[in-house]
Amino acid sequence: GGTADGMTCVLAAIALSGAAAGVAATPIQLIAGEGIALSVDTPTPHSAASDWGYTVSVDGAAWLHSGPVAATFESVTYSTAGDCGENCLVPAAAPVQSTGSDITGSFSKVSIAWVAASGHPEVALTTTFRAYTDVAVVVFGQEYPLGGNGTKVSTGKSGTGSLFPSWDLSASDSAGLDYFAGRDQSTMSGKFSEAKVGTGTQGTAVLAVFKAGATGPLRSLVTSPLSAFMASAFDLPSNLLKKSTVGGVGVLGSVTSIPAGFSIETAVVGGRGVADTLMDWGDVLLQRGGKTRTVQDHPTDKSLTHIGYWTDNGAWYHYLCSECCTGKGAQNPCPCPEECATGVTMEDTMLAVKADMANRRIPMQYFMFDSWWYPKFGDPSQNSSKPWPIRDTNGMLTWTPEPQVFEDGLKDWLQMPTFLHARYLSSATPYRNDPELAAQLICEEGKSDGMGICLPVGPKAFAKMMQGVQSWTPFLYEQDWISATMEKSVAVVSSVTAGDAWLSGMNEAAGALNMTIQYSMSFSPAILHSTKLQQVTQIRGSGDYEVGSSQWQVGGTSMYYYALGAFASKDTLWTTAHQPGCPKAGAYNCTEPNTKIQIIMATLAGGPVGPGDRLNATNATMTLRSCDATGAVLRPGRPLSILDAQLTSSSDTLVWAASTTVPTPPTAGSDSPTLAGHHVVFVSGEGPVSVRPSDLLPVCSNTTLGQKRCPGSPATVTQYIASVITSSGPDSDGPWPATDAVRIVTEESPLTLSNPRSSKNGVVPFTYLALTPWDGGVTCGGWVIVGELNKVVPLSPKRFGTPTPTSWPISGAPNEVVAVTYVMAGDAATVRTAQCTIGAEGATLSCSPDAGCAC
Repeated sequence: GGTADGMTCVLAAIALSGAAAGVAATPIQLIAGEGIALSVDTPTPHSAASDWGYTVSVDGAAWLHSGPVAATFESVTYSTAGDCGENCLVPAAAPVQSTGSDITGSFSKVSIAWVAASGHPEVALTTTFRAYTDVAVVVFGQEYPLGGNGTKVSTGKSGTGSLFPSWDLSASDSAGLDYFAGRDQSTMSGKFSEAKVGTGTQGTAVLAVFKAGATGPLRSLVTSPLSAFMASAFDLPSNLLKKSTVGGVGVLGSVTSIPAGFSIETAVVGGRGVADTLMDWGDVLLQRGGKTRTVQDHPTDKSLTHIGYWTDNGAWYHYLCSECCTGKGAQNPCPCPEECATGVTMEDTMLAVKADMANRRIPMQYFMFDSWWYPKFGDPSQNSSKPWPIRDTNGMLTWTPEPQVFEDGLKDWLQMPTFLHARYLSSATPYRNDPELAAQLICEEGKSDGMGICLPVGPKAFAKMMQGVQSWTPFLYEQDWISATMEKSVAVVSSVTAGDAWLSGMNEAAGALNMTIQYSMSFSPAILHSTKLQQVTQIRGSGDYEVGSSQWQVGGTSMYYYALGAFASKDTLWTTAHQPGCPKAGAYNCTEPNTKIQIIMATLAGGPVGPGDRLNATNATMTLRSCDATGAVLRPGRPLSILDAQLTSSSDTLVWAASTTVPTPPTAGSDSPTLAGHHVVFVSGEGPVSVRPSDLLPVCSNTTLGQKRCPGSPATVTQYIASVITSSGPDSDGPWPATDAVRIVTEESPLTLSNPRSSKNGVVPFTYLALTPWDGGVTCGGWVIVGELNKVVPLSPKRFGTPTPTSWPISGAPNEVVAVTYVMAGDAATVRTAQCTIGAEGATLSCSPDAGCAC
């Protein structure tokens, strides 16, 4: 049969067949949707299963071939591998067929029970296959009916103690496949046959496998753990089986025992286009986790909706005064800045920054305080005369202000909302002296007093911390050092429940106070677990900011975090290139040569836009390119993603895009609007690279899952206007907005870009453009509206409301001037700009064929 959009609905069949030794020849077929086929050999009961396996096919072509099944009991790993020796798994009985339904839909199911060939009674594992009738989803399950002891393996948290599903990367059908993997705060891609995406807690969160087609978006499969996220992980290549060409998903190798009835699941989701298949995959996880994808216009998370001032690592005031003025913790010798003079506290300096922002009309709406704001084990005593926080790497004692840093303590001295950082709790925390809190703390001592960790496994400790600082109007709790927690705490990685209790307790406490959560320095299990936690709105998408570095490369993490329901945080940034005085090896002159890229990436990724410049050094013009005059960030409707054109390119060119869907009024007889995508595209690298209309992010995915995300009908757009917003090269910095003439882009005449070969003085050459629908999109009185080319996002839904055939409402601060570029429909040479002044009720851009547009 065919779907409504004409896409062939091929069987996603589990056909159990085969004729090799130990394999029966009775085929069984399970039907799922949209082009996935899964064939599985039927093993002969109580016979060796080394020839048994399963194959995932897409549109009739085999893509993924299985590796062995494996599981560990009583410190012995049993498997179906050919070299299993005396520790082989064999099927206990013939496969069992059944049907059912769950929140994903109706499914057909096959179950295979495995036991030890040696007869050890403690070995009991059931593997399951579920194929969903109406969506392109197949789910693999590992079930432990009797549980298991001695499940920890020698690799510990750096691997898994079981494996199913698993894949043989050396299979000939895998040779033509490529992959994209989202791993922790980074991404990677390459040939699937050569994939090394990590194992255990430091393994990838998600693996997308794709093959370039003749036309249109890439045919793709996306796979990841689907349940028990904090107790399961990838093992690819497999540490468990010590096979470099085999890998899959299993129970975390540090788990010491498994309770009876425990199970983990792995999903495989099919689709078209890597970014959109990731969205379909994310929808499956979010639906099961009960979480709604975070929206840009969040009701309480001010860091998603407005700009703020940051003091995170890489910002000017992240421990800089203590490093330069006291010599404590300094990474490089540096002169003491004048604003860090004796007697001046961080409280004084933050108030000075606030006053400077107000004087220069830079509308910062909150302050972000990093780890310097609270006491940590090993810090100077509360009676210390040193007014600046000392940099160290120890856990925090309490989530309260350092007395010598904030003379006004918990008084509302700042009178602005705050975004507050947290590390893990030190084993020396006084919270453990409170019996009520201690009941929900698992404390482990370190090599010396205070060097251990206390892990909250419930909401009480988090509630104590969050409630205690409400006078500072905190709206977000940043849980940093998640990776350090999972490295330091034995409990969180040895139990199948502790990790869930830790993160769920944090979420419960934050939700009770209408606070949101950012994860930082995350491992993949925690990132996947966020799909169950509504308060997690953002996840750090790269390492700590460092001027002049490539830390801004968040296109990949933005893509897969948004699929999981959160936005990527680029971290802080500088808006002024040269800020003498900061500590940098060999000099006292830190330079950020790519301020434009910094503001573009922070805005497009969807996370905080948080300048961290020195007092009086924030560039107002650059900062305001991200927001309106009230500080409201002008975002795209869909954040930054990697385009398929990059994933199939042989060069290292970055091709990233974000988009805004603009509705047109419903036509007669229709209840839903027609939707057109307005795109921004960032290209950096030698190239050349060509971008066609079919390469852009689709307005509506053509999968069953994708259609559920679509609020209307996509417009048919075959031509776009390409307008350069800004660019940069090694010898010159292009103006913003650029003065380049607009170009028409079609399938036959693609947008072809080639940046300079290399950079000078750290400058990254790039081109940043807007692509506006030229046909089939929104017109206003016969004119095509391009938008504000002096902003990062020319056509943001925060600025532009729903248009009519002759007008478009615009919002902003009273007396703010909005410069709107527009082009005559059918005549790309006629480009004009309307200057709109926002009134108390906003403004309306009105257009007519003869007069053009005006407010």
